[in-house]
Amino acid sequence: DVHPSKLQKVTQLLAQEKYDIQQYTLAKYKQAISKKTGLVPFSPHLVIVDVHDQNVDVIQSAKTELLIFNNYNINTLPPILAFVDVGSREKHQLFQKGVLDYISYPIIEDELKYRVQQAFFYDELLQTQESPQDSPQILSISQPPAVKAEILLAEKISEYLISHLDKDVKLVDLTRAMGTNKNKLSKAFKTHFGMTMFNYLREQRMLLAAELLKNTSQGIVQIALQVGFIDPNYFSYAFKCAFNMSPRRYRNVFI
Repeated sequence: DVHPSKLQKVTQLLAQEKYDIQQYTLAKYKQAISKKTGLVPFSPHLVIVDVHDQNVDVIQSAKTELLIFNNYNINTLPPILAFVDVGSREKHQLFQKGVLDYISYPIIEDELKYRVQQAFFYDELLQTQESPQDSPQILSISQPPAVKAEILLAEKISEYLISHLDKDVKLVDLTRAMGTNKNKLSKAFKTHFGMTMFNYLREQRMLLAAELLKNTSQGIVQIALQVGFIDPNYFSYAFKCAFNMSPRRYRNVFI
């Protein structure tokens, strides 16, 4: 259930990985059943739900429709990923609603592919777990407690970094803010996000800079300061490395 504005990009990136992708709104999903339009809902191995500009309760709605129309039970639902704004403060609520993981928007190609691959890997791991023959086959997609704790730590790090994009973030400050050591921080973040904390920080800075260049009339120097660069020349260099064009040219393209 992905918003049309994201569909083309998502489809293009995942099609490169040979995934079979189908899109439904919840309304069309129900209509396909009730009116037998020929748009027959399939049995997905992974569901991506868009919570961009929506309440996280949309997750529960998606789960309900899957339970009604796809003959699942609560323990055999496919993994669910959520699209969420990169600056959202509600990410922790997604896990409470039963989401396996989330994908930040604006989309980062490597992050999208990593999240999807990890979701399939996790689901396959559950499907292949052996149960005693005299026990019912119950497959749960809930995270083990240790994994949940690691995810929550990674999310806290992400929120801290995003709220400090204009600051000179140092590892010692980050460990103090999180109340743990640098090894635990690095491991949790790399496991959950597939990249180092400071690579993530650089990407988020560049994404924010791109948004400011497209949607505001602020000057390059002012934008550089907002994303943590005192030297505007170094900011321009970093931006060109990320987007293959200077900030000025990027702005001109989108005006």
